[in-house]
Amino acid sequence: MRTTLTLICTLLALAGLTAQEVYPFAHQGKWGVVDENGQVTMQPALDSIGFFTSFNDIQQPLAVANRGGKAGLITRTGTWILKPTAEFISYDLLQTQPLRWAKVRGKYGLLDVGGKKAKWLTKPVFDEVDYFEQSSTPLVAVRQGSGWGVLNGAGQVIVPCTNEAVEIFPGSGQGAHIRITNKDQITRLAHDGTPLVEASEDELLFEEEMWGMAVEEAGHVAIVEYNTRLLEGNGRTEVLLERREAGMGWQVEQRTPVPEGCEVAHIERTSSHIYYILITRAGKFGFINTAGEITTEPIYDTISWIKHPKSYHLPVALLHLADRVGAANSGGQQVLPATFTQIRTWNDWFIVHTPNGYQGLATKTGQVLLPAGWEG
Repeated sequence: MRTTLTLICTLLALAGLTAQEVYPFAHQGKWGVVDENGQVTMQPALDSIGFFTSFNDIQQPLAVANRGGKAGLITRTGTWILKPTAEFISYDLLQTQPLRWAKVRGKYGLLDVGGKKAKWLTKPVFDEVDYFEQSSTPLVAVRQGSGWGVLNGAGQVIVPCTNEAVEIFPGSGQGAHIRITNKDQITRLAHDGTPLVEASEDELLFEEEMWGMAVEEAGHVAIVEYNTRLLEGNGRTEVLLERREAGMGWQVEQRTPVPEGCEVAHIERTSSHIYYILITRAGKFGFINTAGEITTEPIYDTISWIKHPKSYHLPVALLHLADRVGAANSGGQQVLPATFTQIRTWNDWFIVHTPNGYQGLATKTGQVLLPAGWEG
């Protein structure tokens, strides 16, 4: 499978998670299902359970589950709609159709999972598969042996697997189309596999002109810089957020007073916004907000961060107290108390471990999605 498929399927899964009503959890190494009120809908019995996802109101939320080294699909109550017979099952592939790839005996097939039982749209015959391009007619590149072809969302072969390379373009000057390459010869097909009329020279020239105008406009964006520094004097300390444009001096955008008796240990910001102001008092650590108010009391031994490579994920602060850990949100306010043995992050979720053997999810607002009584 192309490496991009895992990333795309993960990103697509995130959209479905916002409507998720049940959640995987583990106790003493076995996995079950719990709802948002802490009621167990499936007792822990499986080797692993993934996130429940669904992209529309008709399709029920499903999760990839593993038992005995094989993957299947379960509902929120633990009913198998595909028994654990696969080596791999993807997350949802489309926002409009309930489709998933499944790998059996080293080959990939396409599943329709919209009914009470999953059914094969194409048997597992492909050696490599890509992700579906989102367009009016969903298409995907597939490889069988040494040849590439194209499949549609109904599992029909639009282009047979006899080509050196295929590329799918969901939209451009020529609209959605397929480009086939064989021995340096390029053929373009419409989304239904019929030959496509080549774009005229005037159409291509117009696209180039529009691209040139966009690049020229982008080059006129003013450069803006931001900086933070401490200002001390008259027995008080302030955190300054400063801004300047090219050719101009620094201007103070924001002033944050530091509470008396506290010192600033670290300022965390991304671009033009301050998220964390870490303070110390009597050797302990906490946070203040940009108004200078204490949002997390300085009672913690140390603070550490989980930073994501993508800028749209805010850094997460972990609050360490002896051998336990909690977490703070992007304003430096504690959302999880320091009662856990481990906290990790997965996109917009916390993954938490408890001293009594539970493992599961928590939201960034601090809701712990474990069975009632997990603290005991």
